[in-house]
Amino acid sequence: MLRSIGFGIAASLLGVMVFALAGGHGAAQPAAVPSVAKVPDPLDPVAYLAGRWVKVDQSGAAEEHWSSPRGGAMMGMFRLDRRDGSPVLFEILTITAEGDDLLLRLRHYSPRLVAKEDKDKPMTLKLSEHGERRVVFSAHEHAADLSRIVYHCPTADTLKITVEFAANDGEERDPLQFELKREAR
Repeated sequence: MLRSIGFGIAASLLGVMVFALAGGHGAAQPAAVPSVAKVPDPLDPVAYLAGRWVKVDQSGAAEEHWSSPRGGAMMGMFRLDRRDGSPVLFEILTITAEGDDLLLRLRHYSPRLVAKEDKDKPMTLKLSEHGERRVVFSAHEHAADLSRIVYHCPTADTLKITVEFAANDGEERDPLQFELKREAR
């Protein structure tokens, strides 16, 4: 009985292949799907950030992950490790489209997930500049001494992050700079 069922399936598949090779004459052709104009996504200026970015060297490791844009939002994670691999800090980030603005919000956490910022006051920066694979978010709300963050991809596989600080009591602070490489998915 199994042999006859197997033969029936093979005969059916052979018939479908012959029909397809003959050009499918006699079969109803699918209706053309009307084209729909793509609506620009408000996150297009930052969509290139999606992926996993990593740098490992003698001082430790840094990695940043960004989700693809969806529903007017992206979510990110940053991790900074010491030379021995133990974490220094974690950062959770979001970029959201709100009205005509793109807002970057972030919170810092210790390795034990103790938040540095107040629970209802994430650091908030607003998109102030954007160009070819380069965006600048400037301090907006609850940013403490954070002045701006610059994300720049000079190549498709390199992400440069510069974190700039406002002078604190007249004292300048050097910016933090990270150059990360895209890791294959």
